[in-house]
Amino acid sequence: MKSPLLILLATATASAVTITLNPASGNLTALPGQTVGWGFTVDSPTNYFVPTAVNFAPASGDGVFADILGPRLTVFVAGPAPDENPNVTEAFGIGLGTGLASFTVNGGVALGTVIAGNILIDYDLFSVSPNNPSFDPGVHYLGAGTTISLDASVLVDNASTSEVPEPSAALLLAGGLLFAGLRMRRG
Repeated sequence: MKSPLLILLATATASAVTITLNPASGNLTALPGQTVGWGFTVDSPTNYFVPTAVNFAPASGDGVFADILGPRLTVFVAGPAPDENPNVTEAFGIGLGTGLASFTVNGGVALGTVIAGNILIDYDLFSVSPNNPSFDPGVHYLGAGTTISLDASVLVDNASTSEVPEPSAALLLAGGLLFAGLRMRRG
């Protein structure tokens, strides 16, 4: 009798909230000194999901983990329509402030090192969107201290990396080349 193969993806569900990492495996590849990160999809069809902090455990001396989602200037909310979108997907964008979190590998980390742990997402749930004018945190608050844990890792290697180049850099380069071409043509 053959045993079934079980594949685990970096997806977690709690209180009708589902969060999936991008990449879905939670595994990234980076060079020493490089910053990579995770995007995400949140599905919260019933209540309003508001993240409060994103952490990595256990802490690693091989790099620096940074929460991108929690400390935003505007409150991130996923939840039922019409106030919000129940399904929100966001890619990691270095320098754009998008995605769930980033990890910068220290410069002296040996190739082949695997930095493995869990991304811990702390969040609050509300029955009314915090962006709704009728929102009252004392009335619409459903609970705090809720945490979702997702498996994640960074392989330090010189193979292809998970970093996505910034679109703004490509646009800036294209604009500069176009401007230089126009100047040469006129002069």
